[in-house]
Amino acid sequence: MPVNTFIATAEAVSLTGAKPVFVDVNESDGLIDPKQVESQINSNTRGIIPVHLYGNICDMEKIAKISSRRGLEIILEDCAQAHGSELNGKRVPIGKIGSFSFYPGKSLGAIGDAGCIVCDDEELATIFKNYVDHGRKNGAKYVHDDVGFNFRMDEIQAAIIKIKIPYLSSWLNRKREIASVYDQRLEGVENIKPREGVKHSYHLYVVRSHRRDELQKHLKDREISTGIHYPVPLHLQPAYANLGYKQGDFPVAEKLSKEVLSLPIYPEMTAEQVSRVIEAVNEFNLKE
Repeated sequence: MPVNTFIATAEAVSLTGAKPVFVDVNESDGLIDPKQVESQINSNTRGIIPVHLYGNICDMEKIAKISSRRGLEIILEDCAQAHGSELNGKRVPIGKIGSFSFYPGKSLGAIGDAGCIVCDDEELATIFKNYVDHGRKNGAKYVHDDVGFNFRMDEIQAAIIKIKIPYLSSWLNRKREIASVYDQRLEGVENIKPREGVKHSYHLYVVRSHRRDELQKHLKDREISTGIHYPVPLHLQPAYANLGYKQGDFPVAEKLSKEVLSLPIYPEMTAEQVSRVIEAVNEFNLKE
């Protein structure tokens, strides 16, 4: 899995008793580098977990070829930031299984913690349904065929998501419009661009600057909120110190962690607000 992502991706592996193996990312988009994936495969490798970061989509063609050639599974695609993202007209997941987050800040967010798994395999879907409900089949209240967990989404979160789904496409289109304006009018910063064939959903609009922290302060002083995704790569997290990784092992992710900045982007953002962000960023870069 890529080292440039939220820790939840790695936790899912660790909680099965398996060992997560990290790989570096592409500098152009922050997504998992297929060449690095190939180099880390050994006899203990059981699968690959790509992460569709920011709303962009990984090079699934290359990853699928690697997994097929090496006899591995693409365990799932982490689509937590990619609601509505498309690759050559197909929405994620591109393969068999995808996981989505409905955390309130996501493009399709609930009002609390929630998420789902989607797949195109009826047998797997049944296993997932049982597993999230204490191993109960077909809603049986006191018969448990498997040892499972209580991972059910509560009814309030489900109701909120159901109401929001019809609006998702229009929200994403508005975010793409805002991203297009940013692309055209921002000066002196490099942005993380969509891969070829990708219809980006812009969960985040990410720029890069070697003066990132100064730029963030400049924007904060003008009451413009920003975010950093992610300031600490997974291999440098204290929780994974036991894996033996060190500073310098994944230079691209480490470089990006010091340069990336997420600018405001949300469907309700007005043209005036977009212009204010652009003017503030351009003002900062004129000072250099």
